[in-house]
Amino acid sequence: QLITDAPAVPVSLPGRRIGQIIVDPSNPSRFLKNGQGPFFMAGAGDPEDFFYRGTREPDGTRIGDQQAVIDALAAANVNGIYLMAIRSTGGDGDATHNPFVDSDPLLGLDDDILHQWEMWLAKLEAAGIVVAFFIYDDSASIWETGDLVEAEEQAFVEALVDRFEHHGNLVWVIAEEYEERFTPTRVSNLAAVIRAADDFDHPIAVPKLTGLDFTEFASDPNIDQYGIQYNADVAPSVFHNDIVTAYQDAAGQYNINMMENAFHGDGAQARLINWATAMAGADVMVLRWDGVTTAATDLTQLGK
Repeated sequence: QLITDAPAVPVSLPGRRIGQIIVDPSNPSRFLKNGQGPFFMAGAGDPEDFFYRGTREPDGTRIGDQQAVIDALAAANVNGIYLMAIRSTGGDGDATHNPFVDSDPLLGLDDDILHQWEMWLAKLEAAGIVVAFFIYDDSASIWETGDLVEAEEQAFVEALVDRFEHHGNLVWVIAEEYEERFTPTRVSNLAAVIRAADDFDHPIAVPKLTGLDFTEFASDPNIDQYGIQYNADVAPSVFHNDIVTAYQDAAGQYNINMMENAFHGDGAQARLINWATAMAGADVMVLRWDGVTTAATDLTQLGK
């Protein structure tokens, strides 16, 4: 099945930057670049620890290979990257993988860290690389407030949005594998906080644990993309049919992005899965392709 329902005329929404990623107002299953036309993401599903790679300096900033990652993705025309703001307190990172002063949420956001993030995000923007900006890694949670988003967490989320919303190449992602820590109500409440804070209405996404069902958020007005994690060790033709099912289930209500497949592989296998996904109507991000350790030939196939 080939998805060919791209708009004939570029859409330009007032109050949005030209080229910014937006939801197509006439068809929420599509993302567009404002005033320029359809957007399809073929991106690197790593490095999740982009903000925290390298040696940590006393002020919390990093000396790492972030520029090398950006250069590798840009050279191959890869147009997406997957990264996390908070990877501590239950996430895959260590206790310093958050943007707080001395890694302590009680001390507030660290401006030195955020300034360094801004520099990297500006370089990604200049290279045309769209950032899937995750607020929380899987199982990461600082504020244990049940279904509620209380004042401290709301202020944190609003501060991140206010700081980085000026970037056009940005999709907010609430939490990786949200079920590991949050309820659907908590996710919806976080999405509402982001929507209210974001003056440019960037798309908002949420991934789940492996599977294709997105029933709990299908009609949520603040959630625009289902980040599919589908760890299915099946033939590409079967994988294609499964993603077609997810596209059909979306029924035009939201966009789908196949963000993680543990069996994606590399080389010829990855190419088949990439095309099986794209032809089913989903964006694609490839797990464990971080740029610097990924074969150039693999990155190039994403950029073609």
